[in-house]
Amino acid sequence: MCEKIRKILGMGAVSEKTESQILPISALILVKNSEKTLKACLESLDFVDEILVIDSGSEDKSPDIAQSFPRVRMLKTQWQGYSKTKQWGVTHASHVWILWIDSDETVSKPMKRDIQKSPVWTQDTGIFYAHSFPRKNYVLGQWVRHAGWYPDRVTRLFHKERAGFDDRVLHESIQPFALLKGQGGQDLQHTPRVLECAGWIEHAAYDSWEQYFFKMMHYGDLGAQELLRQKRRFHPLSILLYPVGFFLKSYFLKKGFLDGTLGLILSLGNGFSMFIRYCFFFQHSRLKKDVE
Repeated sequence: MCEKIRKILGMGAVSEKTESQILPISALILVKNSEKTLKACLESLDFVDEILVIDSGSEDKSPDIAQSFPRVRMLKTQWQGYSKTKQWGVTHASHVWILWIDSDETVSKPMKRDIQKSPVWTQDTGIFYAHSFPRKNYVLGQWVRHAGWYPDRVTRLFHKERAGFDDRVLHESIQPFALLKGQGGQDLQHTPRVLECAGWIEHAAYDSWEQYFFKMMHYGDLGAQELLRQKRRFHPLSILLYPVGFFLKSYFLKKGFLDGTLGLILSLGNGFSMFIRYCFFFQHSRLKKDVE
């Protein structure tokens, strides 16, 4: 059940709802060569009404796996970046409530119960435009509890007429639209909020160090592009200060040492990922100056 929901809404105990009272949901998944994890992901979505699988060029069995599930609609498109590709998928959804989930993630039973029993489903959602959930990240099969890897809360369930994806290159997120319209054309003069739920997402983040370092390079480049998009200026000290700072924060402040050797490796990795990002930022900044 969603945390603090009865207190926030001033409600007592929540009664069980019938299937007809639960608003329909469209799930959204981006897929490319995801055959190892896709089946488990789709199996965990047995409570949604529609699953949109957006494939951008898989060369493995991902399309066959997806099409074996009756509620799946396969959509194919060229890759436009994480945010734009997801927003494109939202436009094809049949329902206004969207649950987006990665192909290496699964919905836990507690998360499913939170969604199905939330009282906001049976009335106007008022100030809540979205729901967020903690995420359990697994590296080499071990749940990483510290070093900034948990609770790793993410907003994943949202009303598509009230919110959408921002335009960040990396780590795109759900943001509310500037103005919500009330009944009778009255503008609601409140700040939209995300409802924090206790049920979690299971995330099989990395099953090998090869995968870990490959993604680190990929995300490092995207992170540098995001810095350019924000019109940030490169400073040489960034290559030193950010990596060291992120390691110290992860290992000591975020208690990565409590996860043993894995916590040490991931804390160093958090710092090294910043080193890679600012190396790419240096490269892109120089190229931009050459063009100008």
